[in-house]
Amino acid sequence: MKKVKINADLSIVSEQHQISLNSNDEVLEINITGESALFIPFKQLIKFYRLRSLTENISQKVIIKKNDKSLFQLSGGNLKIDNYSAAFRILIKSVFS
Repeated sequence: MKKVKINADLSIVSEQHQISLNSNDEVLEINITGESALFIPFKQLIKFYRLRSLTENISQKVIIKKNDKSLFQLSGGNLKIDNYSAAFRILIKSVFS
């Protein structure tokens, strides 16, 4: 099966946050910068977890960062949590919001 390579250079800026996507041949990096806690609705978090196998079709490693600190890495359909305390806070906030 052929693998997809994503080329991206995107930045979305608001008064409080900035989301940037950058890529090269090996890594697709999503960086979320801001002072407030990251909130992902629980239903979206479940969808994100179930669709992690789609990364098998991407030739790059996907790294999700918050304030330049790595939270998650997706590679070959596997999810690796780099910062367990931040991931736990995201989970708790998404369940109880």
